[in-house]
Amino acid sequence: SGIFSFYAQKRDTIEFTAVGFKPGRFIVPGNFDKDHYSLVQIMSNDTVYLQETIVFPWKSYEEFGNDLVMAELPPTDQERARANLDQAQMYQRYESMYMDGSENFKYQMNLISEKMYFNGQVPPYKIFDVFSWVRFVRSWKNGDYKKKS
Repeated sequence: SGIFSFYAQKRDTIEFTAVGFKPGRFIVPGNFDKDHYSLVQIMSNDTVYLQETIVFPWKSYEEFGNDLVMAELPPTDQERARANLDQAQMYQRYESMYMDGSENFKYQMNLISEKMYFNGQVPPYKIFDVFSWVRFVRSWKNGDYKKKS
């Protein structure tokens, strides 16, 4: 947090430095007679220019040239499209896809609208719905829940 506590003698020089800031300096007064001293040191921004560094994954320009000449060309757009349109792969992707973008959008919009509709209040639960209980009791009396063989 930039808060420090340390012991210093009278007339000691305290130097404040940090990367990206101009250094600051404070000299403890020689005529100071208390056992502690509080100081707020304001540091101003300083632009730091670093020397250019070039990093290569090759040891030399010759090795780079050899690797460049021997490199395999990436597939063309047509080859990539042909691979992406393989029927077996498309069917596998279709089977593993839960919802498409449109369905995901509708689902998210429904969640958001439901959240906004009940904003600031407890959403209703079906267990407390009187009409649901009435329908349940009627169905029970009618024998809708009996096993039918």
